[in-house]
Amino acid sequence: MSGIVLALFASPSFAGTSVRFASDCVHPGARPKTVLISCGDGGLYLTGLHWRNWGHAQATAVGTAHRNDCKPFCAAGHFHDYRARLRLGDIGYCANTDRMQYRRVTVRFVGAKPRGARTFSLDYGCGFAT
Repeated sequence: MSGIVLALFASPSFAGTSVRFASDCVHPGARPKTVLISCGDGGLYLTGLHWRNWGHAQATAVGTAHRNDCKPFCAAGHFHDYRARLRLGDIGYCANTDRMQYRRVTVRFVGAKPRGARTFSLDYGCGFAT
């Protein structure tokens, strides 16, 4: 019996559990085409996402990142486009939605990048119940 339990926890795929992600910082969904990274001010979001490995321990996508340069300040700034890779991980149970969700985001700018780090990660959380 313990071998069955170990096999469940060792499985690299959660595909049967309908894993979701709160891509707009609120509503969980699957394979979003758009992801808002900067929930507070909307200064970074990704569009045109094409997903691989959705439902596995890590899901990845490529798309276009839109980043506000905040010059001279964020409200008057301009958005610039960059190629980017998005990786979701840290699948866990979210009680507020009663679902398994990705809760960690990593963004990597490919080629040209905005000022700052090429790669960064953040804990994204569960969003709110819909």
